[in-house]
Amino acid sequence: MDANEIRFTVKILKSHYELGMSQVEIAKQEHLSKSKVNRIIKKSLLDGYIKLTINYPITSVQELEDEFKRIFGLKKAFFAPVIVNDEELIKKDVSRALGMELANIVDDDDIIGISWGNTMNSVASCLPKMNKNGVKIVQLNGGVSKNVKPTRTMNIIELFSDAFNGVSYILPMPAIVDNSSTVGVLKNDSQINYVFNLIEKSRIAIFSIGYLSFKSVLYSAKYFTKEEYVKLQQNGAVGDICSRYFNLDGKVVDEMLDARTIGVSLDVLKQKDYSIAVVVGEKKANAILGALNGGYINTLFSDENTAKKVLKLYHHNKDNLIK
Repeated sequence: MDANEIRFTVKILKSHYELGMSQVEIAKQEHLSKSKVNRIIKKSLLDGYIKLTINYPITSVQELEDEFKRIFGLKKAFFAPVIVNDEELIKKDVSRALGMELANIVDDDDIIGISWGNTMNSVASCLPKMNKNGVKIVQLNGGVSKNVKPTRTMNIIELFSDAFNGVSYILPMPAIVDNSSTVGVLKNDSQINYVFNLIEKSRIAIFSIGYLSFKSVLYSAKYFTKEEYVKLQQNGAVGDICSRYFNLDGKVVDEMLDARTIGVSLDVLKQKDYSIAVVVGEKKANAILGALNGGYINTLFSDENTAKKVLKLYHHNKDNLIK
């Protein structure tokens, strides 16, 4: 389109969307047919002149929330209703709900620990701006130095810092190192030790939960051989939090691997005022149940389909124990 066509198109759009004129009214004003006005608006949508945002309230599925609190003793549970069964849309709803909750629970001078990954990136992208002072954002676990798959760590930290008007602290180390003695050496560094102290002192920890899959970021980054990853599965691993692997009972499956892992420990997560897991997807149900059984989370944000799958697994396992 030339400059005159763009100008005329913008006039149509402003008349319709900003002045609230109907297509019939615009057609009459501009001496056009209604179908012509409709075509201009549709083409503008395709060309990116218009971006639609559906701003709707998100409420939790109350009966699921109540049941999770009763069974697992959670401080808070939120399960977004699945209106359209698309994982990315569901993830946005869950992330928006968590963002609104954080506005209520984060205080001035709080320390917030955050992990990385696609779900955490969704949360970070949905955070509202909050008028807080003195907030510190700290990375909970080491990253992926072999950047086979992006973890979006820096983007997540920056978005959290912007939302809370805070200062960020990164943990510039790999998620897993070759031996446990290396962990001790790294922690002795004064700068790194300062970050670890922030992790320990953080009142709020926010993270997702991974499940055992050969699509895992850590597996793709070659932190494990195929044989090692299969052995994790054979030993009963169902998922991980901050690269620490646990079974369905919530117990660490490989103490030696855990000793080589950089970042917050599962025991430290148990001590947080808010240990918040944000997880979407029925494929992660076993991992969520393992985390709940281990007591690593006291606040859960997810969706109704995933919640129902977790409850089904819980009752199935309970019935088997009784038999």
